[in-house]
Amino acid sequence: MLVANATLGDMTAAKRNYDDIVRLGQFPDATSYATLLIATTTGAVDEAYDALRILDEIKRHNIKPNIFFYNVVIGKLSRGRKLEKVLEVYDEMIKHSIRPNAITPNYNPRHGPHNAMIQFYVRQKKDRTAALSYYDDMLQRGLKPTEHTYTLLIEAFACIQPYDMSEANRLIHKMKRGPIQPTEAHYGALIHAYGVEHRDVSAAETVFQNMLAAGVVPKGPAYQSLIESFITDNQVSMAVQLRDDLLKSGQPSSAYIENTLIRGFGQEGDITAAELIFEAMQDPYSAEAMEKKTKADRAASGAIVKEPSTYQSM
Repeated sequence: MLVANATLGDMTAAKRNYDDIVRLGQFPDATSYATLLIATTTGAVDEAYDALRILDEIKRHNIKPNIFFYNVVIGKLSRGRKLEKVLEVYDEMIKHSIRPNAITPNYNPRHGPHNAMIQFYVRQKKDRTAALSYYDDMLQRGLKPTEHTYTLLIEAFACIQPYDMSEANRLIHKMKRGPIQPTEAHYGALIHAYGVEHRDVSAAETVFQNMLAAGVVPKGPAYQSLIESFITDNQVSMAVQLRDDLLKSGQPSSAYIENTLIRGFGQEGDITAAELIFEAMQDPYSAEAMEKKTKADRAASGAIVKEPSTYQSM
């Protein structure tokens, strides 16, 4: 039941299943823990911390890990840029006589490894030529681009010099004619590129309005990109107003949006305003936060719990 509910994204029910297992004096198996990790979406850095916490829990309770569990942990740590930990976990896997499979070393023609390499060259190395070589390899192997592939391609043209905003925008129009329609993530990548990379807030706002006109309802990421754009342009009051618009739309804010506002007020030297936002968020180990352990519970209450990155921003 825990695996089923986590797979369906019902983390409230999955957490209830987990608590029931613990009340029996037992703990989930490695596959169940891995499924919980996959279903957890709190942002790359915080998901990496979650992976390390669960890895520690498995060790403390002598639960036998399997290749599925290790692959998920390594994936989370990689996305959180915890490369030293990746190597430690990989060595640990070998010591447990668990052989790597196609997913672990990333050598089979699959979407995941190709997207991972494209992402590495786009976001870490800023090497568009290398990124596009992996995209071409993907196509040659008969793999069709995924939603995430298109997000990375937009970033490759919009965020790596020499910039090619015409091609980045063309990708959005190309998607409208294909099986994969542009989502908030794709518009968000373009908004971030204009507002943060190019410091063109006006263009970022235009993309946001184009997204609305296309019938795409933003639920947070696009708002975050535009808020980051305003902060980059030192328009903190506009960023706060946009966060308030998000709340009025019925969507919750997030720790990452609040973190951005904290940084914005910090840039202005208004530490008092930054601290007000910080203090309005719940401490992760407060009694109130512990009562609302799942994201669904917090969303229902309107509570935003501080992430490790929140403390870093403050």
